[in-house]
Amino acid sequence: MKRKKHLIPMKILFATSTLFASSISPVFATEELIVNPTEVEKTEEIPSSEEIPAIIEENVESGDEIPVEEESSIEEPVVEESTEEIIESDESVEEEPVEQVVEEEVKESQPEPAAEEETEAIEEEVQEETPAEVQEELPDLPEYNRSEIHELAMQMMEEDLQSKNSSARMMRAFSTGIPHVDDFISKISPYAVEDSVTSGILPSITIAQGALESAWGLSGLALDANNLFGIKASTDWKGKVYNVITREYADPVKDKNGKVIKEGYWYNVVAPFRHYNNWLESIRDHGNFFTGTEWRRNNYRHVIGEKDYRKAAQALQDAGYATDPSYANKLISIIETYQLNKYDQVPVLSAEYHVQKHGWLKTSGTRLSLGHVGDDLRVEDLRFRFPDNNNISINFSAHIQKKGWVNNIKEGSNAGNVGNGWRMEAVKLNLTGEGAKSYDIYYRVYSDTIGWSGWAKNGAPAGTEGYGKKIRSIEVIISWKDEVPVNTSGKSFSTYSTPIVNYATQLQYDGWTSPVKDGQLSGTVGKGRRLESLQVSLSNAPYTGGIEYQSHAQTYGWLPKVSNGMTSGTVGEGKRLEAIKVNLTGTMAQEFDIYYRTHIQTYGWTGWAKNGAPSGSEGLGRRMEALQIRIVKKGSRAPGSTSNSFYR
Repeated sequence: MKRKKHLIPMKILFATSTLFASSISPVFATEELIVNPTEVEKTEEIPSSEEIPAIIEENVESGDEIPVEEESSIEEPVVEESTEEIIESDESVEEEPVEQVVEEEVKESQPEPAAEEETEAIEEEVQEETPAEVQEELPDLPEYNRSEIHELAMQMMEEDLQSKNSSARMMRAFSTGIPHVDDFISKISPYAVEDSVTSGILPSITIAQGALESAWGLSGLALDANNLFGIKASTDWKGKVYNVITREYADPVKDKNGKVIKEGYWYNVVAPFRHYNNWLESIRDHGNFFTGTEWRRNNYRHVIGEKDYRKAAQALQDAGYATDPSYANKLISIIETYQLNKYDQVPVLSAEYHVQKHGWLKTSGTRLSLGHVGDDLRVEDLRFRFPDNNNISINFSAHIQKKGWVNNIKEGSNAGNVGNGWRMEAVKLNLTGEGAKSYDIYYRVYSDTIGWSGWAKNGAPAGTEGYGKKIRSIEVIISWKDEVPVNTSGKSFSTYSTPIVNYATQLQYDGWTSPVKDGQLSGTVGKGRRLESLQVSLSNAPYTGGIEYQSHAQTYGWLPKVSNGMTSGTVGEGKRLEAIKVNLTGTMAQEFDIYYRTHIQTYGWTGWAKNGAPSGSEGLGRRMEALQIRIVKKGSRAPGSTSNSFYR
């Protein structure tokens, strides 16, 4: 039965780059020939070395090196199968595995009868201890091959560099490398910096290991289980697991005299790996891996806290994290190719924030989230500092309910708004010191009703003033001067303005009247002239949204809704308007009510209708002669009586 390779789907690879896809297609075209070892007595025949797969699967969880047994001395030549033949006939190979054995000359003298009996007894015991996976067919699960993933990760890096730097870029303007590589670094870097604060692992090491162990986030484990580092589910793991087929090595068995009576061999086994909900969980668990036990803390003591990425990479290899002799060089190559060591130098910001009902909370990193949008609780005060960097500092200003702006609050101090129950409505953050020449600080706030503001930068205000809306959450990013990590096109700060409703009508004989606003009369009273159409709009709207309206016209009935200054009714047809409906949209509808009334033939002024209810008459043949429209804060009293707003 064919098993799925635990690698990247072809359609994803083709989407990254045509050049890249063509270069790695042989990896996916080749099926690995797996031949189960046959149990035979050493005095008769042994399995051919060709039956042992070439790829050694490494166990990340244990960190121990796996012994590789040297090939036995065989005098008779072994016929090697052509790799090309295996590729072309993989179906036949899978259905009928070829077993090759060679005879070995017995170079030693025949053992004494007692030794023979002992050897036979040990061999029987070995047969009983052979893993069941060797003898039973395994379930149809994805395969995980660590060395293949490493090879693919390095190949992706080479293809990315060629695509970015070769003459192909001059010939094809769209050639900017493999998107997955840059996207991977952009996504993982803030998590790696955040984790470094508690784990002591350099961000560059975490990023490089994640890239190597997951093929830049495209391995099966990364895509299906968010497992970036190939960490297995040990017995103390309480989370979800993700099962794959992997390879393990059975050590040779020796008798008491040290004689090998059973050769070591590779076999397939179902292995559980840790399944995470997201990349951040995987990165945090990776950091915890090095300090999870006393043994690990001691074993990786030269990795934890090391500030030189070259030394840290070599210490990982020396501690047995991987048996690949070039593991450290691969990490260093990835780090230096993409200058990942710059993430080791980013100043880590420590923030304390006081939240309604919870008190002071604390976090640190280069991307911070202070408060939680879904809790509907106000962030009341702040404290910031850079604990490990004397070259840069931070101050902030806060707009507080009843106080207004409290300016230039120094590093380590707060705005003094604890215990007052007052809203924080806007903030300004600013970097100072020599280090501020190299970094920018970006921030935005989430306010009631309004939602997320646009991103502000380096002392510009973010939030609101005059709205009376509390801040629920603040996001902060420390970034290099030459990088823009967010879209800054949005509006970061709003000052409240009173909305104005504007309207005009087309009047029989007179045509369009001059625009009026906020409850003023448009049309005529006592002249018996009909209204034929109208236009309505908003100005100074403090929130998102607009205004919609529709009219009931002679002959046509209710016409479709129009909005924001468009014409509703008829022009040049001499048709009377008989009724209207007006309503607000978006956040404006949440914060305000719209009231309107009409003056109609025979009945005079109707009562005030609001928020889409009809005003005027229907089916009575009565003309509209004038109208008034007013906008008020949600829940405020109506401008007048609401009785008899519509006749039919």
